[in-house]
Amino acid sequence: MRSSSISRVLDDNYTEAELKTVYPDLDWQCQDQSSDFGDRLCVTRIGVFNGIPARYLTLFFRVGKVSAVKMVYREIYHPQLLTHLHRHLGKPAEERAISQAQPQPASLIHWRTEQGVVVVKKQLQKGEEAALLWLSAALATQHYPTAPSHERVK
Repeated sequence: MRSSSISRVLDDNYTEAELKTVYPDLDWQCQDQSSDFGDRLCVTRIGVFNGIPARYLTLFFRVGKVSAVKMVYREIYHPQLLTHLHRHLGKPAEERAISQAQPQPASLIHWRTEQGVVVVKKQLQKGEEAALLWLSAALATQHYPTAPSHERVK
């Protein structure tokens, strides 16, 4: 399976058809399914995502555009993923609530980017799913209207 580029996937300008064109070797399984993240989703197994051994990607669509991405990866690579995120996105936002209405659990860290918000657990507990979540800027604003703006700090 091909490696996916985080900068190419984490962008709300993609439609389902464009993703299938950009990643034709992946076996996308898509269906209409309403959730907080959108009205449709596509799932595919992957082997690697930005150099991190992974299991699968779930892409959520709202009104035909990507609104969220969930990448499930192999738990033993959690430290490597955190290093990758720090290297490419800088220091995560302060460990505080994203908003007063939606407090951020202490176990989560996030990065605000121009394209949205990347969220991952700081540490995995035994048996927890190892997953990275990206919310598009529009979705993040809708769910977390007082989220801090992106500041790249090293």
